[in-house]
Amino acid sequence: MFTITSRSATEALLHEKFQALLSELDTVGDNAQYGHVLDDMDDFLFTAIRKLGNETLQHKLQERINNTEKQPESRQCPHC
Repeated sequence: MFTITSRSATEALLHEKFQALLSELDTVGDNAQYGHVLDDMDDFLFTAIRKLGNETLQHKLQERINNTEKQPESRQCPHC
């Protein structure tokens, strides 16, 4: 196994979620009925990847919001 050095919180989140997704995919394949392994795994991946994409976009957007809020010019009140 190899180690990935994350450069951002989003990358760390993606790595963790992707590892969990692969583990769940194995479980889906193991629990599929005879002749349905490919279909069940495909259905699972379609849903899981879409969810992962949405979570990643939300996380990345929140990072951008947090970074913008740290900038002095983004504050309306200099004493806030």
